[in-house]
Amino acid sequence: MATTSELAIPVPIQGRAAGQLLDLEWLVANGIGGYASSTVLGANTRRYHALLCAALRPPGGRTALLAKVDEELAADDGVALLGVNEYADGTIYPRGDWLLQSFDLELGLPRWRYAWKGRVLEKRVFMPHGFNQVYLRYRLLAGEPCTLRVNCFATARDMHAVIRGTVGWRFHVAQTGGVVALRATATAPELRLVCSPGGAFRLAGDWYWDYHYRRERERGLEDAEDYNHVGWFEFEVERGREAWFTAWSGPRSPLAATPALEAERARRHALPERSGADDPLSARLVLAADTFVVAETADEPATGIIAGYHWFERWGRDTFISLPGLLLETGRSADARSVLRHWFDQRQDGLLPSNFAADGAPSYDSVDASLWAFTALERYLATTGDADLLQELLPALREVCARYRAGTGHGIVADPVDGLLRTGRPDMQTTWMDAKVDGCVITPREGKPIEVNALWLRALHLLAAWGADPGLEQEFRRAAALFARRFWSSEHGYFFDVFDGPGGDDASLRPNQVIACALLADLGVIPEDQLRAVLDVTDRALLTPPGLRTLAPDDRAYAGRCSGDQRARDNAYHQGTVWPWLLGPYCDLARHLGVPEERLARLLRTALRALDEYGLGQVGEIFDGDPPHSPRGCVAQAWSVAELFRAWRALPAALRAADDA
Repeated sequence: MATTSELAIPVPIQGRAAGQLLDLEWLVANGIGGYASSTVLGANTRRYHALLCAALRPPGGRTALLAKVDEELAADDGVALLGVNEYADGTIYPRGDWLLQSFDLELGLPRWRYAWKGRVLEKRVFMPHGFNQVYLRYRLLAGEPCTLRVNCFATARDMHAVIRGTVGWRFHVAQTGGVVALRATATAPELRLVCSPGGAFRLAGDWYWDYHYRRERERGLEDAEDYNHVGWFEFEVERGREAWFTAWSGPRSPLAATPALEAERARRHALPERSGADDPLSARLVLAADTFVVAETADEPATGIIAGYHWFERWGRDTFISLPGLLLETGRSADARSVLRHWFDQRQDGLLPSNFAADGAPSYDSVDASLWAFTALERYLATTGDADLLQELLPALREVCARYRAGTGHGIVADPVDGLLRTGRPDMQTTWMDAKVDGCVITPREGKPIEVNALWLRALHLLAAWGADPGLEQEFRRAAALFARRFWSSEHGYFFDVFDGPGGDDASLRPNQVIACALLADLGVIPEDQLRAVLDVTDRALLTPPGLRTLAPDDRAYAGRCSGDQRARDNAYHQGTVWPWLLGPYCDLARHLGVPEERLARLLRTALRALDEYGLGQVGEIFDGDPPHSPRGCVAQAWSVAELFRAWRALPAALRAADDA
C-alpha cells in the first residue's frame, strides 16, 4: 500500500523559467462538478482557471467566482510580492516565482513554500468534498513574524466566457458577522468569504486590466480578461499559528480550515486503500480517477463522470469507456451501479444520452454510447456478480437492441442482409471521431464503422448470454461469420475503418480496428493471423509513447499538430492526433496475442509520465501526432486516466512495483 509520503509528489521548479512553470497546471475537484485550478505560479493562463469555479446546478452550471489571489508578506525589513500574473503586453508581474522554494502535490492537493529573508511560508489549496467551497491555508514554518495580505480578485461568469470591467462597475460588498458577501450584479450568484480569527478584510473595489491567457491565444480564442480587486485579508502570521480564508457559494462545510483539510486528506488517503492499490503509480491514478466522479449532491452515489477538465460535461461514451477504470478498479462498485442505473433511465428510442449539457439537458446523437454501456455492464457484473441489477436492466437492454435492429435516429439500423450495423448521415457525426467544422463533418464515417460493429456484435452476444433472447445468439453468429471477411482488406493487410459507406470502403489506417480486435478477440470472431497483422501495423504506424495516432502519418489527410484556432484544431483532432485512452484496447489485444508483460509495463510507464507534466497528477486528453508529441486539449481526461489505469492494473504486481519495468 502506498504511504502518504509516497503520495507527496514534488514538482521540480528550480532552474526552470517562468514560461516553463506556466505550462504546469494543477486541478482540485469537489465531487459535484466544481473545481479550483491554476498554474504552479498562480498565474491564470486559461479562462477556465479559477480558485473557485462553482457548479451551481450540480454537476453542471460551472461558474467562475473567485478568479485568483495574490499574496504579499510585509515586515520592517521590506515587502515581498508572492503573486505572478501575465498581462496582454507581455509583462509578467509580480515575480513571485523568484521566491517560490518548492511545489508539490500531497494526496493530489497543491502545496507551495515561499522563502523570503529567512521566512518560509507554506500555502495549501483544497476543497471539501461535496461543497462549492475552496480553502486557502497559510502557515509560517520558519523565520520572524510578519504581516500576510491576501488580495482577492473576483469575477462572475460562465466558465467558458470572459468579462471586461468598466470604471464605474463595482462589485456590491456587504459584511455581516465577519462574512464578506460579494455580488457582481443584482442577479449574479453570491460569493462569500470568511477568514480565520484575528484576520481582517479591507475593501478595495478597483479593476485590474488585461490579464493574458496564453493557452487561449494558442487556441485562437479571446485571450484577455479583467478582474475586480474586491479587497484583501490581512493577518499577522507567526510560527505555530495558522491563517486561512475560505470562499464559497451556496452551502459550505461547517469546519475550520485545519479540520476540513484533515477530513479531505483522510478521504483521499482512503481511496487508494479501498482500491487495493499496491504501488505508488496505482495510488496516484486512483487519486486522479476521483477527480471525474460526480454526483448532484454530496449525500448520494455518483451519477456521472465528467469527461474532462476544464470544459467537458458528462458524455455517454466517455462514461462507459471510463467506468471500469475509474470505478471498478478503484473499488467503487456502488458508484458504478448508480451510474449505470442513472444513464439507462435516460434512454430515448433505444439511445442513451450522448451527453448532458451544462443545464442538465440530454442529447441523443451517438451510435456507440448505448453499446459501450453493454461492455461497462459486462465488466461490472464480472466484478460484482450483481444479478439484481442485470434483471433490473434487462428490459432496457432488450429495448436498445430492438431499436437498433429496427432502426432508430441518425441512420442507425442493422442491415437485414448481413446483420451489421449501419450509422450516420452526411451532416452527423455519431462515432467517437466526432469533430465538425462549420457544419462539415471531418471524419463522417457514414456506413458501417468497424469498432461500432464490434460493439454491436458483443452486445448481441452478451444479451444472448444473459438470457434476454435465445435467438440473439444465432443473430450474433450470422453477423460474426461475415465480420472479418467483410471488413478485411487483403490489399492493405488490415481492416477497413468503414465498410459499405456512400463512397465505398474506407481503408484509412486508424486505431478503430484495434478497439474492434480487442472487443472481439475472446469471441473467436477474428482469425489470429488478422489480429497479429493489426497489431503489427499499429506498432509500425500508430503507436507513439503517449498513445495511438488516429491516422497513419503517410495518409494525405494526416495532421501532425493539433494546434491553432478551433477550425485548425478540429481538422486535426482525429487526423493523426494521439489519444492515450487507446492504449487500453491496445494492451488488451497485445496481451491476448502473448506480447510480453515487460514490454507493456515499459510502454505504460512511459505513457504515465504525463502525470508529471501539463495537468499535474493527471493524464491529458491528446498529444500531437508528430514528435515531441506535445500535450494538447484538456489537462485531465477521464478515459485517459481510466484506460491507462485499467491496463496498468492488469500487469503482474511485481512489474508494477519494479522501478525499472
